[in-house]
Amino acid sequence: MPAAPSLFTPIGIHAKAKTLINSGNGQEIRDGVELLLKNDLEKIGDGGGKKVDSGLLLKNGLDALSNGPPIALGLDIGAQTVDIKKNFRKLALKYHPDKNPVTTPLFQAIQSAKERLESPTKRREEEDKARRKKRGGGGGSSGSGA
Repeated sequence: MPAAPSLFTPIGIHAKAKTLINSGNGQEIRDGVELLLKNDLEKIGDGGGKKVDSGLLLKNGLDALSNGPPIALGLDIGAQTVDIKKNFRKLALKYHPDKNPVTTPLFQAIQSAKERLESPTKRREEEDKARRKKRGGGGGSSGSGA
C-alpha cells in the first residue's frame, strides 16, 4: 500500500474533515475531502496556528469514494443510467479541474465511479459488492477510517 502524501491543514479543519469522511455518507465524504484540499497550508500559506498532517485522512476519503462508486456519485445501489449521468454532470461541474484545480483528485474519483457504473458488467459487480458489504460479508478491499 503506497504511503499517503503529506498534506498539512489547520487542526480544526482536520477534525471537521475527519468527522465528515468517517460518516459514510457520500456527500459528507466529498465535503470532507474538498475541505482538506482547499485548506492545504502549502498552497494557502501557513497562518502560524497548529497544523496536522492530513494526508492519510485525505487518502482514506478518496479510497472510500473509489471503493464505493454509488457513494461517490451520491446514488443508491441499483441506480438507473440516467441518474448516474445526471449526478456525474452535477458533480463534474463543481469539481472539474478547469473550474476548481484544487479538487482534481475529487474529480478523478467521481469520474472513475461514473466509468465503473456505466458499464453494465462492472455496474453489476459493484452492486453485488455493495450488497455483500451491506450484509456484512465484505466485498473486497475497503478504505479504513483515520
